[in-house]
Parts: sequence; C-alpha cells; structure tokens
Amino acid sequence: MKGRGRRGGPDRTGGKRTGLRALLRRLYLSDDEHAMLFPKAYDLAYFVLADDRQAERVATEALAQLPQVVVTLGPEAPDHEQLLQPLVYQRTERFETGTTADDFLRYYLKFLADHCLYHSFFDACVAINLFVYDLRGQDALDYYYEVSAERTHSKAPSHVSTKKQDVFAALAERFPGVLHEDSELTGRERHRFVYEEPVSPERVTECLARLTPWLPHGRLLRPRAEIERIRTLFDPQLHRQHCARIDLEARYRIPRFHPPMQGRDARDPGP
Repeated sequence: MKGRGRRGGPDRTGGKRTGLRALLRRLYLSDDEHAMLFPKAYDLAYFVLADDRQAERVATEALAQLPQVVVTLGPEAPDHEQLLQPLVYQRTERFETGTTADDFLRYYLKFLADHCLYHSFFDACVAINLFVYDLRGQDALDYYYEVSAERTHSKAPSHVSTKKQDVFAALAERFPGVLHEDSELTGRERHRFVYEEPVSPERVTECLARLTPWLPHGRLLRPRAEIERIRTLFDPQLHRQHCARIDLEARYRIPRFHPPMQGRDARDPGP
C-alpha cells in the first residue's frame, strides 16, 4: 500500500531506541556531575585509607570505571551515585596496608559495609549483628523479622548459620593472620573470632556513619525500602530502638586484631 513504508508502520523498536539513548546519555559524566561525585568518592576513600594521594587515585579510577559498569548493567543500570560507592570500596583494598588497630578497624568495617551493598537485608543482618554487635544468631533473626515486618517467618536458624559461615570465611580470607580465631570452640560455634569490646565505641559509631550505604534519589541498585532497612544496621540509635522492641540490648563487639610486623604491607611477604 502506497504511502505506508517503514515510517507509516508501527514502531516496534521505539522503546529500544529510547532505552539506548538514555543509556548513551548516562555513559558520560557531565562537568556538574563530576564536580558533585568526585568529592564524595574522595572523602569515602580518604576515610578508609587516610592518605590524600591514594584517595585521589581511588576516586579518579572509580569515576573512570562508571561508564563501563553502566554498559555492563544496560538500560536498567542505577544512577551514577549509586554505583560509585561499591567502586570506591573495590579500589581501596589494594592500598589497605596500614598496621595500626584503627587501620584494621576501618578496613574491617569497610569490608562488611561493602558486603552489605551486594547482599540482601537478611544477609546484612547476619553480617553486622554477629560481626559488629554482640548478638547471637537467633537475635539476628529476630531483628530481621522486626525490621522487615515479614509475617511468614520463612527463615530458619540454619539459614543464619549458613550465612554466618560464609561471612566468617570471607573475613578470614581477607584478613589472614590478622583476626584471631577461637580454636577452643567446636561444632556450630567454631566459626567465631576472639572478640573484645572496642577501646572507643565512639570510633566504631563514627566508622559506621561514614560507611553507611548511600541512598541517593533516582534509580537504585535495589528497592529503596531494602536499602533503608540495611541502613538501620549502621545507625546505632535506630539499631538500639529496633532491638529494644524485641527486648534485646546490643553492644559493639569487634574481633581482636593481631597486627603483622609494623611498617610492612600486611600482604607483602617481604624479602
């Protein structure tokens, strides 16, 4: 029929073209966006590393990596700010060579914060409640039900035990020879470090505040409500309020660190 070519027929690719255009726009940072995101990336990296040059390098590399991540995730990729925090965390690790107790505290809490960015609220409950606070497995489960308001109670204590073992193994691999394992325990309790109350609970609170998952406006990695629940684990006041509703009282409990030789990279065997 005359007058009805490609232009006259239904546009079956319009949605795809629109998604592609939106994706291409997000591949590049505008000057304004770079000016907004670089300080955030730098501040986060500097808090973890306490080194100006290393923080600047991490922030620069993380921002440079954003377009590749957007391409990998496709049109459904979250906004740049939501992607930036895990990129910074990934790039700080190779510079995490300090050997003081405060260095290890920051590295340890950053590792757990990064873990929470990629896992569910249930996983985050286990990681933070059992490895930062002095709660038990059943306590972590009760906290999960309190905050999530899940009515089906689909999680069993065995789920907590499995997640605990996973986090324990990941921490032991990340900090070999640094975290004391409790060798006297057997059975389910064998997956346990030697803990102690931190010298400065205020410092732990400060670290948690600085490492809290970001919650920007726009498209997110996961539902906003899920991120808000995870953030309660990083806010001692909110955490205390939720614990009080289920008759729990939580204090900080941080593993005892065994620093390697001072002045040397913890992962460098030396000459």
